[in-house]
Amino acid sequence: MQNFPSNFKTILSFFSITSLIVLMSACSQNVKPDGQTGKTPTKSATPKVTKPEPKVVYRHFPPDVMYKVMVAELLIKRDQASAAYPLMYSAAQESKDPGLAERAFQLSMTTFNLQAIEDATNLWREVEPNKALPWKASYLMSVRAGDINTAMAQWDHYKTLSGAPIESVLIETGLKVSQSADRAKGLEFLTKLKDTYPKEPASYFALGLASVNYGAYRKAIPVLEKSADLYQKGSGSTSSEDSIDPEKINREIYLLLATAYLKSDQPELGMEKVHPYLDDHEEDWELQEKFARLEVKAGRFADAEKRYLKVLEHEPKAFTSRLSVALLQLERKDYKDAISNLKQLRQLPEYRSTANYYLGLASQGQGDFKQAVKYYQSVKTTDYYLDAQLHIAEIRFPEVGLERTLEILNSLQARNDDQRVKLYRAQAIFYKLAGEKQKAVNMYSAALQLQPENVTVLLSQAMIYYDLKQYNSYVSNIKRSLKVEPDNVEALNALAYFYVERNEHLDDAEKLLKKALALAPDEYYILDSRGWLYYQQGKYDQAEADLKRAFSMQKDDEVLIHLIKVKWKLGKQDDAKNLWNQYHRNFPENTELQGLIIQLEK
Repeated sequence: MQNFPSNFKTILSFFSITSLIVLMSACSQNVKPDGQTGKTPTKSATPKVTKPEPKVVYRHFPPDVMYKVMVAELLIKRDQASAAYPLMYSAAQESKDPGLAERAFQLSMTTFNLQAIEDATNLWREVEPNKALPWKASYLMSVRAGDINTAMAQWDHYKTLSGAPIESVLIETGLKVSQSADRAKGLEFLTKLKDTYPKEPASYFALGLASVNYGAYRKAIPVLEKSADLYQKGSGSTSSEDSIDPEKINREIYLLLATAYLKSDQPELGMEKVHPYLDDHEEDWELQEKFARLEVKAGRFADAEKRYLKVLEHEPKAFTSRLSVALLQLERKDYKDAISNLKQLRQLPEYRSTANYYLGLASQGQGDFKQAVKYYQSVKTTDYYLDAQLHIAEIRFPEVGLERTLEILNSLQARNDDQRVKLYRAQAIFYKLAGEKQKAVNMYSAALQLQPENVTVLLSQAMIYYDLKQYNSYVSNIKRSLKVEPDNVEALNALAYFYVERNEHLDDAEKLLKKALALAPDEYYILDSRGWLYYQQGKYDQAEADLKRAFSMQKDDEVLIHLIKVKWKLGKQDDAKNLWNQYHRNFPENTELQGLIIQLEK
């Protein structure tokens, strides 16, 4: 049986000088960047800061140094910190004064110039070699530059000068490096650090933490589990009075593991690994929420909903959980409870547009199209605005027709390729509804020009190809989908069922269905496909078992036809007729089903 989704339905990470500046702002007191008045928060990467009093004693400096310092400080007071930097750096370089060197470092970060930051860092380190903070800035810059050996030597010097327990330094390093260096360089450095300290659980934790921050989720899992194991065994060189509370670090490990398993698409394994810890910490509501996400990913919607409700019972302000519950309720068409939860979220400014969008879906699902349009029209934020407008077009399509609907779609502004693809998909859907299937194919082709590996578009276009009897194109699309997503259950089943229907390549179909059922053992339509495969192979007993199970899961007309035909082949004509008598009236539009018994008796 074919089963395609029919609904209308990146985090980009990058590393810049700005991220390094944010990082190193922790190294010293900050100077306010140019043009920032301090009255209105801005989106500058540099946090809001105040002007520190200069850590200098003016009478100690020669007049030319004093002049540069005074002019620099005047520029700072005028919010021109970047212009002040060259003067302060020159004064520090000439005087070799530690206070001026640190001041120059502070100012260098306002320049957004890596060379200036590096020069100021080196100068500060030169004039104050026994201070830890410039060594911290140095190792971060070396990691960023990819000079891992130098970074290791500088980090070791920083560790010694900081006087902090190695556990704290390692964990801090994992966080700082993942915020300042790109993924390849950061992970290379942290892996080398882990190999240098193989008995320190914090070295594994630092690498796991950074791996999650970088999105390297599969790399994160084994090192986080190793960290948990070492902490459990009490490994590490830190004395008990200085060490971080093992219970706190253990909790962080499991929170990160839950995220890593979720993001790496291994929900079942994630639940298996996290569940024992959660059993002992039932009131950790943050982890309960993360576990519920794993359950959703695994398709255990009822369990996830119960868990979310339990979280809300103890944490009424867990708004993300409330939204998740509402979406699960929408999924099973429990509109009353979904609407109740969404209306609570609608009172919060940060959730208002999201709630309005899903309230629109709930009203549309109930057939209250007038109310749905009102909710959709209340969606103002860019993340849901286009989707809301597409649903309004969907609702009004029967009234205004294809031409007017296309005019509305053409008036909508797409901000990126994802939104352009949405618009193409919407046009394709409306062309299909209007019976203009070749134009629908063309719209999907336009979408694929932007996103050639968009599996949803490939499968949707495949459906049209099938309707148009363009079977070579149908098969091509399905195979392209499987190259992108080899474990896509919809595509595996679609290609297998096509082969079964045509009674060709049955060995290939069997392999495809075996894989599909391994991935989704409880999907009725895959069981129907395998049952029909057995029918084509003459394995009628096995066919009957699969088809009976599929029909018990979903009273589907196509499954019913297959089951009746199998029973007829097995000589169970009375059973076949009883099934037909009991269910054929539920599907009056299926002409094959209505005349099935007459055909079988011929």
